[in-house]
Amino acid sequence: SLDNATTVATSSAQIRRYTDTRYLDLIRNFRRNYWLLIYLFGAAPCVDASFLEGRQHSLEKTGERDFGLPYATSLRMGDLGYQSVVQKSLFVCYNDLNNYIATLQGAIKTPHPDYEKIGTLVNGEYRQLSTGMLQIENEFYSAVRPKRVTQAGEKPLHALRDRGIQYIEVRCMDIDPFASLGISEETIRFLDTFLMYCLAYPSTQCDEQEFRRIAENQARVVKCGRDPDLELDQNGEPVRLRQLSIDLLDDMQAVAETMDRANANDNTSDGYANALAAQREKVEDQRKTPAAILARELEEKSAGFLEFTAAKSESFMQRHRAHNIPEQRRKALLEEIETSRQRQQQLEQADQQSFDEYLKQYYSR
Repeated sequence: SLDNATTVATSSAQIRRYTDTRYLDLIRNFRRNYWLLIYLFGAAPCVDASFLEGRQHSLEKTGERDFGLPYATSLRMGDLGYQSVVQKSLFVCYNDLNNYIATLQGAIKTPHPDYEKIGTLVNGEYRQLSTGMLQIENEFYSAVRPKRVTQAGEKPLHALRDRGIQYIEVRCMDIDPFASLGISEETIRFLDTFLMYCLAYPSTQCDEQEFRRIAENQARVVKCGRDPDLELDQNGEPVRLRQLSIDLLDDMQAVAETMDRANANDNTSDGYANALAAQREKVEDQRKTPAAILARELEEKSAGFLEFTAAKSESFMQRHRAHNIPEQRRKALLEEIETSRQRQQQLEQADQQSFDEYLKQYYSR
């Protein structure tokens, strides 16, 4: 009946609003606390010289081709990596989904002088897609982003607008150079605990002053996170990172224990609590962080960053290739590859639209 349909529609809308609200609550708390993830899991205390070509920096020479800082954690997350000077002027609010969408849409449509100097279509070749502060939504740099699986031809922001938040994307984790899969089970368990804590803990609205403070704390941890005397800005007051870390891990203890009880039958009854305990050791001794371990190994082996990571990758590749895949599974994977290739060919052959037309249509929506 119409009444039943209205009730279902209303219920669905309420569920979506609740889901969006809770995801945004999680995101705001995540952003307030993700400096801890950079300290605990950052694995880029130095970079290869090729990364710095033509760029101003304050890094110190740490090897034949390597540059870093004594207490750096993840230079990838700093102004030489996952940052944009242009985007620093944006205040992206995570208090409301509509505001988040409107801010990014505005950035896409707002030209920037530096990009205008480059030009878009020059002598028949595209130098960039547009002169906007953002060329596409996915170009927005953030440690965490609300996401929705898109349908064919759908823009990411439209998917969020029309169907709401489906999941969040965490983007501040370095690849673990000492784990064959790039991340360990222990790290995953801690991340689960961290995310659940961010969801469960009260989440106040974020204003622009706090937004800027979060960015400043991140910058400090990126460059000096392993300095035992480092202080972060906590609501306008300087507090040592070590104390803030201890307090945060203490608050997470109950979450870890609850998750262990909820997973008591998976043969790892204390897996979450143990993962939390492992992070406490890193807080007590910065030498146990991935960044410190990597820096120490490079020095002890007189190896460069690229040389060391390439050797590790080669070792892991050989280990994975030595793993025997059951023939039935192997056959299924090969069939999936072939199906995917055929589907790609079909899509390309059916595409009659020029890139110019596609781009014009994309930005008109």
